[in-house]
Formats: sequence, structure tokens, C-alpha cells
Amino acid sequence: MAAEERDHAQKLHDLLKTNIRWAIRKSRAERGNIPDLHLAETLRPRQLGPDSDAQDILVVAMHREKAACDFYRAMAGLVDDPLARGCSELLAAEEQQHKYQVESTYEKAVYKAF
Repeated sequence: MAAEERDHAQKLHDLLKTNIRWAIRKSRAERGNIPDLHLAETLRPRQLGPDSDAQDILVVAMHREKAACDFYRAMAGLVDDPLARGCSELLAAEEQQHKYQVESTYEKAVYKAF
């Protein structure tokens, strides 16, 4: 996940050097392909502490990714500039992908016991 966050920052940096409109169009085309397991919407996070296990950490992580996604979606709805809206939508899609990855990891790690 840390490597993905670094990649995320690099993508933003690269957008400054390349055609941002192309990146936004590409992101829009791919956006519908991001699955959503909706685990963050059904699982409640616990306060993390020394006794937290992997399940606790994954639930907190998926909630943080959902919050980031919700933030960027809200920003997209607040701005009038199409370029700023597109950037916010692109970032929301990135966070949605991160949420899916955490939820998928949770599903494989926690639900496999059932």
C-alpha cells in the first residue's frame, strides 16, 4: 500500500508534465470497472491500539480509503472548473481502487476462515 501511495503521488506529479485532460478521460473510461465490495459500509472500525489485529487494521484502512474517496467526490461536486472537477474525479477513482484492494484483502484474509 505504501508503494501505491508513492505511485499515486508520482501520478499527480506526472500530470503536471503531461496532458491532464487525456489522463482525466482515461480515468473516466476505467472508472466503471472498479468493483466495490461495500465492506466499509457494513463493518465498524475499532480504535486501534497495541492489541489490534490484522482484521482491525484492515477495517480502519478501508474506512480511510472510503473517506478519501468521499472527500474527492464531494470536491468534484463543489468546483465549477471542469479541469479541477476532472482531477477530483480522477483522485476519487484512485481512492476507490485503494478501497477495493483493502476490502479484497480483508475478504481473502478474514472470510477464508468461514
